[in-house]
Amino acid sequence: MVTATVLGMLAAVLVSFRGARAERTWQAVAAIVLVLSFFAPFTIPGAPVRYVLALLLMHIVAGLLAIWMLPALTRE
Repeated sequence: MVTATVLGMLAAVLVSFRGARAERTWQAVAAIVLVLSFFAPFTIPGAPVRYVLALLLMHIVAGLLAIWMLPALTRE
C-alpha cells in the first residue's frame, strides 16, 4: 500500500511538467484513483471493521493531500 502511495506522488510530479493544464489533469486522475482505492481495504481477508475504516480514512487523507496540496507546492 505504501508503494502505491509513493508511486502516485511520483506520478504527480511527472504530471506537473505537462504545462498549463497539468494541475487539472492531475486532480482528475488522482480523484479517480482515490475512489478506486476505496476497494482495497475490503480485499483483506478477515480484517476487522475498525481496521478497514482506519485504512479508508488514511486513503482519504493521503488522497486529499495528493489532490490539492501537492499541486499547490509545485506552483511557481
